[in-house]
Amino acid sequence: MASRISFEGYTFLFQVLTTSNVYTAEFSAPVQEGERLVYRTQEVSYGDDSGRVAALFEVSFSSSAKTVSWRARAEHSEQIKGIKVFVESLPYGKVVTPPGLRWEIGESAGQCFVYPHGAYPVRGRGGETGIVFPVGPIPGMAAQFILIEGEEETVCIRSNEHPPRFKRFWAYRAEEGLEVHLMSEENAFEITNEHSSPTWHIERVSTWEEAVDPYIEWMEEAYGLEPLESRRDVPEWLRRVAFMAILHGVTSDGKMCHDFAEMEARLHELAQIFPPERTLIKVLGHEGRVDYHVPDNLPGEELGGPEGFARFMKSAHALGFKVLVHMNIWGMALDHPLYPQFAQHQIHDLFGRPVFWEVDYDKDENIEPTFAYISPDAPEFRKLMVDCIGRLVNDYAIDAFHLDQSAFPINDLHHDHMRGVGLLFEELQAAFPGVLFTGEGTSEWVAGMYALSSGQGEILWIDMALGHDGSRLDELVNAEMYRRLLGKYMLSYGSSGSIGPEPRRGVWTFPHPRIWWSERKFRAWQDFFERLEVIPTLVLTDKHVKTDSALAQLVFDRAERWLERSP
Repeated sequence: MASRISFEGYTFLFQVLTTSNVYTAEFSAPVQEGERLVYRTQEVSYGDDSGRVAALFEVSFSSSAKTVSWRARAEHSEQIKGIKVFVESLPYGKVVTPPGLRWEIGESAGQCFVYPHGAYPVRGRGGETGIVFPVGPIPGMAAQFILIEGEEETVCIRSNEHPPRFKRFWAYRAEEGLEVHLMSEENAFEITNEHSSPTWHIERVSTWEEAVDPYIEWMEEAYGLEPLESRRDVPEWLRRVAFMAILHGVTSDGKMCHDFAEMEARLHELAQIFPPERTLIKVLGHEGRVDYHVPDNLPGEELGGPEGFARFMKSAHALGFKVLVHMNIWGMALDHPLYPQFAQHQIHDLFGRPVFWEVDYDKDENIEPTFAYISPDAPEFRKLMVDCIGRLVNDYAIDAFHLDQSAFPINDLHHDHMRGVGLLFEELQAAFPGVLFTGEGTSEWVAGMYALSSGQGEILWIDMALGHDGSRLDELVNAEMYRRLLGKYMLSYGSSGSIGPEPRRGVWTFPHPRIWWSERKFRAWQDFFERLEVIPTLVLTDKHVKTDSALAQLVFDRAERWLERSP
């Protein structure tokens, strides 16, 4: 019996992960069945000869000129979370995760990635190599593949699974090469004593385009994606938007960045600089302390209340602006009167732990729960969201809504979160046919749900976490891959938390901008946004931020160039 399998130059080790333990599969001689080489066993071990238990495990391999493929299946008396495979003998190179982030894996180092983005709560984690990964969100992936860019060739490891399930990828430095671990995770709400992995492929290609372009073709067909020019959920005014301004309201700790009168004054200021009919205004923190009033997000009294917001909206439309209002896809404030009623639909992880949005808002180095995650897969919650948005549409004629955290599902024990997000967008678009609904994050599974995204937040935070000043963005991101993968189907704009033209604190500035803001970084990010083909975006985090500064003018100059591409 051997735990490692050698096939076409690679070495594989398989594990089955149950809700109670992890077991290693050990195989005897394989059997050739047509074009497949099949390994089977009727027992699995703890991996160190300390004991074996009965189980069924099967893995079948096949190959072609440049591709090795396999699929695994397991049955066990314990419920199965997923199947993990260790792939050894891979070349060393930079790891690239979609939509185009590059990762250098140093000696005795490793990195974990997850598909889709944000699929796991912020908790500590460690690897079986002894490498402990930092606490924080696991870097996410917009599609189901990774690339290893070596000196002589590129290796693509992918699955083409639709509908997709959750997946994790680990990359470790192993002597002169890399070792990659892949895990297919069962949907928590469907967990049983059986699990079949998707079919995985390892491809050797000459260039990243040789791997990505066929994947895009598959993705377009699998999800029924339509290019922007023919999308029916794109209003004509969005096709003409060449500039976005983001107005911050009240921060999480109560600082007033703009009240409604000051937001209204901003409209008149911006109208003198750039055509309002080509501008989309986004407002957030309009409800009061940001993230503390979901899902209602009604105009906050401290900003001027309903009357002040109505005047702001009336002025915006009179000048020719369209307005995008910030909401959340699944949030419910902990003190919301309906929370006890909806607690039964709160998202729980695989082990039954309730999940919240948790951030260190008060800067005491401890995270605090701000709101509960309620699954949009619950029809009652979708109806509540339609009602909340309906009040805002009917009272203020809002043009568009941003549903934050929309591309960041959690593997919920009781609900199909991805299905719920899709249904929520469908029901909102049906209820309010003239209104645009947008989201946070670019990913293959949401590309057909919304056409406008704030999509660079993860790049921003990774750049900041690495201590970069913006000068290494081209090393960190393959901008052409970013545009190529999803740019045909979605527009994106600068994240609401991205760098403004002055170091003034906005609703989500973590840490304080004095620590990470610089003129050099702002300029580098604006250049980078242009390469990503992001709609020019000016983040006005505070009423004191000037629109006539040299740095603000960089954004307006980009917007003038954008006008030329969409007359």
